[in-house]
Formats: sequence, C-alpha cells, structure tokens
Amino acid sequence: MVNLNFEQLADQYYKEGNWFEAEKLYLRVLSFDKQNVNAMYKLAYINIGKLNYAASEMLLENALKVYPGLDILKLLAYVKEKLFKFYDALVMYEKVLELEPTAELFEIVCNLYIILELYDNAILSTKEYVEKFPTIIAYRRLFLLYFNLSKNDELQKLLEEIKKKFPNKGLMFNLVGLYKEFIEKDYSEAEKLYEKAVKMGVPTASYDMALCLKKTKKYDEAEKYCKKVLDTYPRKNDILELLKEIYFIQKKVHKGYKYYLQRTLNKDLAGLKNKWNGKDYPNKTLLVIYDTKNNEGIMNLRFLSRLKNKFKNIILACPQEIEELAKFNKIKTKDINNISDIKYDFYTYLSELQYGLNISFENIPNPDGYLKAQKTKIEGDNFKVGLLWKAPGDTYRIIQQQAIDLKKYLKELFDIEGVEYYSFQKNDIFNTLEDFLQIKDLSSELNTLEDCAKYINAMDLIISVDSDILHLAGALKKKAIGLIPYDSEWYWFDNQSKTEWYDSIELEKQSIEGDWSSVTKNVIEKVKKYNAKHKKTK
Repeated sequence: MVNLNFEQLADQYYKEGNWFEAEKLYLRVLSFDKQNVNAMYKLAYINIGKLNYAASEMLLENALKVYPGLDILKLLAYVKEKLFKFYDALVMYEKVLELEPTAELFEIVCNLYIILELYDNAILSTKEYVEKFPTIIAYRRLFLLYFNLSKNDELQKLLEEIKKKFPNKGLMFNLVGLYKEFIEKDYSEAEKLYEKAVKMGVPTASYDMALCLKKTKKYDEAEKYCKKVLDTYPRKNDILELLKEIYFIQKKVHKGYKYYLQRTLNKDLAGLKNKWNGKDYPNKTLLVIYDTKNNEGIMNLRFLSRLKNKFKNIILACPQEIEELAKFNKIKTKDINNISDIKYDFYTYLSELQYGLNISFENIPNPDGYLKAQKTKIEGDNFKVGLLWKAPGDTYRIIQQQAIDLKKYLKELFDIEGVEYYSFQKNDIFNTLEDFLQIKDLSSELNTLEDCAKYINAMDLIISVDSDILHLAGALKKKAIGLIPYDSEWYWFDNQSKTEWYDSIELEKQSIEGDWSSVTKNVIEKVKKYNAKHKKTK
C-alpha cells in the first residue's frame, strides 16, 4: 500500500512536470518493486530529458523483459537511435512497423536503412510505403531514393507516374525541378519549376530554389530568396545554414555567423548553461560540443589549440568514433551522449570556435597540419594510394555530388605499374571492389577515425572525394588529391587547385557539374608523376 501511494504521488509529480520529485519517488518504488514497469518507463523518459540515454536504455530493456509492450519497444528504439546504435534501432522499429504501420514509422525505417547503407532494403521498404500510403509524400521518398542511387531509368519511370497521379500538386513541380537541375542540368527551367512550386505552397521548393541559385553563383539572388522565406520556412535552421554558406563562400565571416547563431539548437542540448562570450577565463573549464559532421568537425579541431591560454581546462564532448584520435592528440574528451554528467563553467560549439576566436578566412591557423596518429605498418616499397570514391551522406544533393564511378572515370589508374591501391570506402556503392581485385579493402579495419588516421599515415597519397578521409589527410599533413564537385561545400570557396585549410591537399575541381572527365585525367597524370618520383627515391 505504501509503495502504491509512492507510485501515485510520483505519477502526479510526473504529470505536473516536477521530474525532480518524480524521479526520487520512482526510484523508491523500484527499491520495493524492481519489476515495476510504470516506474521504469517514466524514469526512462525523465533520463531522456536529462540526456542520459544510457540510463534510459537500461531501464527500458529491463521494462521490456517484464512487459513487451509496443510503447516500450518504440521508446527503446528511439533511445538506441540516439545512442547511434542504428542497427538495434532498426530491428526494433521494424517490429513496431509490423504491428503499427504508419507513414511516420515508414519514414523512420527508411532513414535508418539509408544511414546503414542498406539500399536494397530501403527500396523494398519504400515501395511498401507507397503501396500502403499512396500519397505524394511517399512517392517523393521513393523518388529521392532512386535519385540518390543514380537509378535514372527507374527515376524517369517513377517521375512519369507522379506526373499522372498528381498533375496539380506543387510537390510534383518541385520534383520535376530536381530532375531538371540534376539530371538534365537545365538550371533555368529548374528555377521556373521551383518558383511554381513555391507559389503553390511547397515549403521545400524555396530551399531548393535558393540552393540552385547558389550553385550558379547567383549569391545575391540566393541571399534575397533565403531572407524572403526565413520567417515562414518550416525548417528555419536549413535556411540559416544556407545563408551562412552563401556568406562564407564569399569569405564574409561575421555576416555568415550573424545568421548561423540564430539557429534553433538541438533539444538534447537545451539544458546547457553559460555560453562562452569570447573572453579569457584562465581558471575555468570550457566545454566544446562536437556539433558538425566529421568533414567540418575535423577542420575545426585546429581551433582548439587557440583556447589553451584562455581556459584552465578544455573538454571536447564528442561521439565515440572521435575519442581515440582526440586523446592521442592530448585533447580531453567526454561522451557527447552524457553531457548532463559533465562539469564545466562555460560551453560553446566546435562550429562556433572560429567566431568566438575572431579568426578570419585570410588567417586560418595550422594549414601545415595539426593532428598526429600512429602509423600502421604495410609491407612493401610500392607507391601506396588510398582511395575513397563515395562520401557518407543522407541528402540527395550530397549523395549526387560526392560520388565518382571509378570504373567510368579512373580505370586507367590501375594500369600504372608499381602502385598499390587501398580502399577506405565503407560502402562500395558502385561495386568497384568486384571489378578491381587489385584494390585492397580496408573497410573492416576502419571503425574509428583513429583507425583511419593510422592507415592514412601508411599511404604515400590519398585520393578522395570531399569526405572525412580527405580532411583527416590534410590535418595529418598527408599528401592528398581532393576530387571536388562543381557545386562544392563552402569551405573550398572558389578555389581550383589549392586550399587555405590544408597545405598538403591539392584540389581537382569540376568545371562542369557532373563531369569528372577533365578532373580525373589530371589525377591520373599526377599519380604517374608521384609514382615516378617515388621510384627514384627508393
């Protein structure tokens, strides 16, 4: 009876949002009744609010053993996803989807398939999504999947079906605009279609329009378009990020940060207090949140050295895959999934360090390298080249631009005598390794950035699309050739051959979107030259 009263009072506190008191009482309930599912479930929610996903995971797993309820399974899948345990999350979401098929769950499952690069499964699941929920939203998901995987025949057939089924839908014009922009390279027609979709109330069309304008270097028009929809666009952060890129690519640091700093922060980080104001606090601790994808994350690690005289302690909250490399470089780290347990005085984001330190693009520090790693020993004296031909990415624009077909464009590389090739590719999207057996696959050895760094140090040259491997090579001062698309990321600016960020990286940039021919011709000649020089020095 006493336990029941505690539980009822805890539920009341929980409903009122007094989670501090509720947590104390639920813990007391569990001390009497270790299998109380209600207490475990509510405590899991409370720990999610505290960003303590590991504790939530343990509570929900115990609750699931007692009562295999759908709500528990769904919440546990969410927690697994937050802990980057994507495969576990996928398995659980699939079970939920079998019992409760909803459009929202199909979207989640499709996203996880893409993250895990299980593209065949993603196609099958998305087709089922279209069959069960034949809306234009579901068709858009299948369109973008074919689009990302360069399945142009399927894409064209699907687009014709979409035109017939949804002739008066604004989203249809948006999708046709994407086809015109990326497949047919008709930017003028794409802009007309995006404009039509915008007028018909399609929110994403305004974003695509601005991106298309940026691609064709119409920066002023892209800027005006972003500002016009800034207050009405549902995903405001996307517009703020794009405005940042438009200014950054023109090397206007402060204008870019003016908008970037307005972004809505991840709700998981909402509890952080005392944002760093750029001043020196030599007796305090600064917490730096690793908040970007690895390309920019690795790029921005260079700024940490500029903080040493400003704070007594600097802690980098980062994913596990970063930890080993950071620790080897004497950077203190903590698990980004347990931020609530970290003691600090001030916090900031890795992506904002350049702003806080007031560093311009004309004065980028440490272009000669700023990271170190051990070297994996590989026997033999041949010239060793590391390859990466497809960068990780889950948006159609990234996937379309950051991939190159070696069979089509770089086949002649493998005719050069005395060169050994090593694959840093985690997902062989073009099945390249089946056609070039002379490429040694390192994927099973590359579980963390530290692993990647060790093998990069064992190479004589890295050839890569814009990726974490390319940025890591530059940070390690390893000679590298970057295969850069026409519509490149902002940090390459309008550079064609050299970059302010890394002395050791040579750029080979497309002059025409989608055309790697001239780029790869130069790459092949450079490998021949470097190999000849290597033979002379053996």
